Amino acid sequence: MSSRWHALIGDLSGGTSPSLLGLSCQASSAAVRAANADIAAFKTALVVQARARALEVAEADSRYVRNELSAADELATVVVGDA
Repeated sequence: MSSRWHALIGDLSGGTSPSLLGLSCQASSAAVRAANADIAAFKTALVVQARARALEVAEADSRYVRNELSAADELATVVVGDA
């Protein structure tokens, strides 16, 4: 029996201690900080993408307006030429 107890005690004392001592909530707090950092990085990347898409849409809108003005000029030439 004594040998079994010694074996169990050896198993209990053979564990490694945590590298950072502190409260048990500190690991959770670190995980939350890491998640917040990931969210901030994602948000930054999303803003960059949204700005790029907004520039593309503005350029497409400018091309559309130029095309419409050109078409209106061509139509005016045809209509005025027939009058």
